[in-house]
Amino acid sequence: MLLKKNFLSIFFSLVSIYAILNIFHSSISFDWTFQDWLINYEGGFVRRGLSGEIILRTSSFFDVQIQFTYFCILSILSLLFYLLFFDLLRKEKLNLQNLFIILSPLSISFIIYNFGAIGRKEVLFFIFFLVFIFLLSSFKKKELSILFIIFLLPFLLLIHEGLIFFISSFLIICFFQIDLNNKKFILSAILLLVLLSFITFILTVIFKGNSSQVEDICMSLANYPINDCSGFSAIHMLSSTATLESEFNGLLTRVFRDKYLFYYPFFAFISFLPLIVSSSNYYFDINFGNKVYKFNFTIIGLIFFVNSLPLYIFTHDWGRWLHIKYILLMITFFYLKRVNKIYPKNSRKFELITDSQDNLKKILLSIVLIFYSAGLSVSYFGGY
Repeated sequence: MLLKKNFLSIFFSLVSIYAILNIFHSSISFDWTFQDWLINYEGGFVRRGLSGEIILRTSSFFDVQIQFTYFCILSILSLLFYLLFFDLLRKEKLNLQNLFIILSPLSISFIIYNFGAIGRKEVLFFIFFLVFIFLLSSFKKKELSILFIIFLLPFLLLIHEGLIFFISSFLIICFFQIDLNNKKFILSAILLLVLLSFITFILTVIFKGNSSQVEDICMSLANYPINDCSGFSAIHMLSSTATLESEFNGLLTRVFRDKYLFYYPFFAFISFLPLIVSSSNYYFDINFGNKVYKFNFTIIGLIFFVNSLPLYIFTHDWGRWLHIKYILLMITFFYLKRVNKIYPKNSRKFELITDSQDNLKKILLSIVLIFYSAGLSVSYFGGY
């Protein structure tokens, strides 16, 4: 009983330690994650360069090595994310059904096998999403929380433009939680949010980078042994040769020869299954005129998928996008359930795995859970 009560705190503590150790390794090995964060504006404005500028200027201000600044910033961000995530999940009933959702191979367990996923730029998106949810609970006028997104999301896109393909997570929460009686303000604010985000995204596409800027950025980091900086590296992905057209031309190779089309849908189905089964028993109402229409929570999952679909066409790291989508959908489900914005079909809350099941079934399900969360892994990219 004591273990069950403290399981999440122990789990998140261990994961936090594991993450910080890997961030430290990243800071001394100058790996792909380090390079991605250190893209800067040395050669002029370029996509994803804001994070590098912040780290370089912070290092210069405090007169410390950039790897120390990188380690401190990434460690603080990771700890903040796990703390906020833990705070959300600790309010859930810790039964086997919820454990299958929380410990899915695409959830927190994803980083255990894919340590390259630790400290990636989506950690900022997760933090903003969780803070946004917290602000909704704190503001008397919930629509004011939109101002938080309007101000911060464009800056987030200057750190990683691909995160625009998960903007639907914010919009869905706005739809459920904000008083729609103030329609003029709400629609204007959402329109402004979408417009600013789209303009920022277009700017990152126009100023996507070139080979000359890659050389300038590499020169600014010349004191650090980044392997093949102008060759195969995160910084090199800004070069003139790394284009959306070249990525699209390799789509068929990824999908069939590298078996992306077979591998990722199969493991995505396994990883999403507990969340799908549980959430599909919840509904929400939408008023159109004098009529009330009932919709299944699955619709929200489909919106998330459609929003992120372009990423699977133009990029290699499908496992990463599935992981981001899973975390956001899980947070959305638990949050909307907690604030009673979605409801089970029957009056009694749905539980696939109940406390009334006998001990033998619970033991067998616990063994399956251990294999499910610790024995299965979803590849970050590569389809293997």
